Amino acid sequence: MEKENIRLLTKQMGDIVNGSLQSSPSLLGGNIENIYLIRARNGKFIWKISLSGESPIPSRILIKTVEPKRKNMNEIILYKNTPTALKSFLPVIYDVKKQYGFYWILLEELNMLDSPVISIESFRKPIELMASLHAKFYTVKPAIKDKGIAWIPYFLNNAKLSRIRLNRELKKNIKDPLTFKILGKDVPLLKEAIQKSSKIPNLLKSISHSLVHGCFEYHHVGISLRTEEMKIIDWANVSFAPVTLDLVYLIEKSIDHDIDDYEHVSSHRSNCLDCYSKAMKAHNIDIKGSDLRNWYNLVYFSKIIGQFIWEELNKVRKGKDSNYDFYINQLRILTESTN
Repeated sequence: MEKENIRLLTKQMGDIVNGSLQSSPSLLGGNIENIYLIRARNGKFIWKISLSGESPIPSRILIKTVEPKRKNMNEIILYKNTPTALKSFLPVIYDVKKQYGFYWILLEELNMLDSPVISIESFRKPIELMASLHAKFYTVKPAIKDKGIAWIPYFLNNAKLSRIRLNRELKKNIKDPLTFKILGKDVPLLKEAIQKSSKIPNLLKSISHSLVHGCFEYHHVGISLRTEEMKIIDWANVSFAPVTLDLVYLIEKSIDHDIDDYEHVSSHRSNCLDCYSKAMKAHNIDIKGSDLRNWYNLVYFSKIIGQFIWEELNKVRKGKDSNYDFYINQLRILTESTN
């Protein structure tokens, strides 16, 4: 059934692209040569299309196919409207169409960055790009007045930590024999962290906010093949949030942690925060180093206890490589330092 659905979607996607080729000046003149399905997951599909034609017609474009569900609408609206303030951070959007029960987003293919090394040399340019995004919308209060992007949600409204929810998740996982075997010795730590997390939402309000990408992982950054400028994709989690949310994702989720080398990771984390501080200062925004570190730890604590631990547990359950041991150790360190 799934293969039949993908075959039907492929045919529909061909119709969409052919229609855009005829109507879009940016794509006019090309013909579809090859179609590749890159990803099919949770009602989202990404296709790579090779086109014939000469420059400036692109030889390859990406098609992102998403269902018009509530959780997808922020990204759809962003790509459809292409707000002026965000245009320099986005790949070229050739067309956005609603047809056959999906939104079809045609955008330029980016040259994705190589896998990162735990070094500031690998992370400097993405951090500088992040800082330029944050600086455009930086505020000391979690409120943004720009009407052009007023539809973008607030992190605190959508990701507020609930101690009741986390306790339920913990109890649910403990009931599973395999999960309990993995989690057993860490249950007291998780219970303590969940208890302390009740204060997190109010503390997050005191952090300087900005418009953030929301999932600023290394593989969401690429280089435009046309302009050689750095761009960001996958904006489904865009929100107004503490500035350190993007840093947590870039640093903690982009590297394959060597869980036996905490000192190396800690040094890398400090170097990245210093780099961000210098980049923000270049935009005339001066954040005290101690404040930045505290903000980072607070956001990191909330994401470990609210998301990362449970994601890694599921990977272990499925026999996949996981950074569970790394995250549980970091949670231990942060729990001890959180009042």
